[in-house]
Amino acid sequence: MKIRLMLVPLLAMSLLAASCKQPTDVTLPVEAPKATETSYSQALKKFGRLTREFRVGTLRVQTTQVQDETGSSQATGAEIPFDITKMIMSSINGIGGSIIFIPYDPVYIKNQAALNFTTLEGKTKPDIVLNGGITEFDRSIESGSSGIDFGGTFGAGKNSPSVDMGKQDRDSVSSITIDLNITDIETMAMVPRVQAVNTMKVFKAASDLDLGFSIFGASFGYKSSIKKIQGRHAAVRVLVELSVLETLGKYLNLPYWKCVDQGAKADPVVIENIRDQYIEANQQSRVRMIQNLLYVYGFRSLRASGNLDAETVTGIKAVSAAYGFPAATLDENFYEQLFLNAPVLGAKSKVQGSAAAIAPGMTLDGATPGGASVVGRAPSQSAQPGLPLNVEIKTDKAVYKQGEKIRITVKGNKDFYGKIVYLTADGQTVQLLPNGMRSLDFFKGGRTYTVPEDSDGFSLDVAPPYGAERIMLYASESPLPAVKTRSLGEGAGGMLNLEGGQQALTKLSRGIKVSQAAPSKPVATESREAAPPMKPQQAPGASASVLERAIAITTKAK
Repeated sequence: MKIRLMLVPLLAMSLLAASCKQPTDVTLPVEAPKATETSYSQALKKFGRLTREFRVGTLRVQTTQVQDETGSSQATGAEIPFDITKMIMSSINGIGGSIIFIPYDPVYIKNQAALNFTTLEGKTKPDIVLNGGITEFDRSIESGSSGIDFGGTFGAGKNSPSVDMGKQDRDSVSSITIDLNITDIETMAMVPRVQAVNTMKVFKAASDLDLGFSIFGASFGYKSSIKKIQGRHAAVRVLVELSVLETLGKYLNLPYWKCVDQGAKADPVVIENIRDQYIEANQQSRVRMIQNLLYVYGFRSLRASGNLDAETVTGIKAVSAAYGFPAATLDENFYEQLFLNAPVLGAKSKVQGSAAAIAPGMTLDGATPGGASVVGRAPSQSAQPGLPLNVEIKTDKAVYKQGEKIRITVKGNKDFYGKIVYLTADGQTVQLLPNGMRSLDFFKGGRTYTVPEDSDGFSLDVAPPYGAERIMLYASESPLPAVKTRSLGEGAGGMLNLEGGQQALTKLSRGIKVSQAAPSKPVATESREAAPPMKPQQAPGASASVLERAIAITTKAK
């Protein structure tokens, strides 16, 4: 009995000692900063590479302020972000390749100009603007719970130990939707069907585990609450990156879905666009579109001339045999397969060897090089058939100093063929476009072209002699007659000198009407290379008006 009485105070002292607060040494986990990446961060970088593989010209993108349009960000205590503009900016700027982001901050630029830190001239102008917002946020659209309780007493008597246990699981699903659209900066009209409306479901799960013990009537408890929540802000970033990838991919008509997964399902909007583009193109333009894709298949020496020459025919035959789709009729179905099977982003081409390794002289079934017919539906008329051709040519300023670079922009209201010629102060006549580095002579209506483009292998640097000079543009809805030229030599960036000087220019308009226009006022503008042309071709020298445009500039020493 004495032993039992002695155990009672010893047990009480033990419980008292256990209840005393001991100093706690807390060790916090240390984690180094790391880059924030989502499921689509790498896909955006691959998209930048894709623009290079398809030789897309520079596309300059801007965004307006994109916010939460539901009001939930304020009503729920910022469960979702109110402004996602910065996320969109980071997504676009992280693409690289041919995509350049142009920030929208007119107040900052104006203040910098007021401080004479910069001027308002020469600023890069965007081609398109992204706009949209968070349009849906539905909380707990699905929810459920389950639980289990357990309790019991061990032994008999008033002070017998007992244990109670309760476990409760709950989960809920929320939905977030983002809309993004593209507006053309020149027309301020939204581009039809180029949009992204994506929804993500965010799952929230909670598990509460309650344990209660009773020893001799004195209870202590341990409670653990574990939550695994896919952060809503992180979910919004994923949606932003996916939506940026989709909208720009649709705008450029690129197989952007391959940036996510090589086996992903193709976007029907892009497929419809490239089919319509091919259908509405004339024969020469269709061949040019095929040649551009053959370049992606590995035929690097093939130039987009628009002529169904022997090299193009061998390339078509080799790709058709390697990938197993027919090429006897080069219609829109053939072009779709050529587009869908293009080996991009490191995918190895199934074509063995290069075009040079394929036996020359191979022809398509029933066709001969240079004379094959590219079958398809009848080409459509020009976008503005009732209006005469009107073309604008501009420079970023009127006076240039030694060492400065000249940038020229060209835009027509309808498809046209054109040549750009530079008349120097000492009387030389230099053909700027087309040249040995850039063979472009067809311009798509409604698109703005820059000469030189960022991706070109030449630049226009001001050098002596100085004085009054002119930049001439000759434009027509028919291909312009060829003019005899000679190279200016190495280091001239592929520039060509017109033999015969200014008198040779009369050949461009011989036997046809010439419309003279006053020199255009220089205006700062930037743009990108257009998509493959779709203007029905007329024979060179056919009766059609030739539009002549001129810009007067002045060059001088520093």
